[in-house]
Amino acid sequence: MNSTTADETVAMGSGLISLIKVSGLHYSYASSPPVLIDIDLEVSAGEIVALLGPNGAGKSTLLRILLNELTPESGTITGPLLSMKSSRVLMGYAGEEIAHFNSLTGIQNAHFFARAAGVEKHEVSEMVSGLMNLVGLSNEADKVVSSYSFGAKRKLLLLEALVHQPKLLLLDEPTVGLDPVSRDALADILRKCSQEGSAIVMASHDLNF
Repeated sequence: MNSTTADETVAMGSGLISLIKVSGLHYSYASSPPVLIDIDLEVSAGEIVALLGPNGAGKSTLLRILLNELTPESGTITGPLLSMKSSRVLMGYAGEEIAHFNSLTGIQNAHFFARAAGVEKHEVSEMVSGLMNLVGLSNEADKVVSSYSFGAKRKLLLLEALVHQPKLLLLDEPTVGLDPVSRDALADILRKCSQEGSAIVMASHDLNF
């Protein structure tokens, strides 16, 4: 993402409360040319924002900066989301890399990540069960993750990002490995999250989603 253009950032929805605002962001890796130059982005509650561009455009880098994994060279990130106090993690993230406990079942992984994100013990089972149905993993919930297909692992990753009902959901190439039915299910899930007030930032080069 070498510059900020209207074509690369597509926003849908009509959120009223700005959750996070990026102004004048610059970032470079080591001595390489700048990856992000003067990036401005504002995301509101109930809004879905798609960062569109080819591989290497800087989409993943911007998500990692929003996650506080990378520190920009200049620019600011502000918004009430950064100062909100909650027992739950306020952001959810599903990246391109899959990280699960392969010796545990899908439902055990989901329970672990839900509790780690601050979901109360008495809420976990119902929330995980509902999402297992939504992402199409109910039949594989009790199987160890090492036996999962790539697509099933991607679904589990999305579930883990969603299970604590984050205020801001960051998704990096969320359609990779998903069949058409699962892509439709993901679109429905994101619309539901948006309607419930969550903000979503999605990096993709898939123009058909």
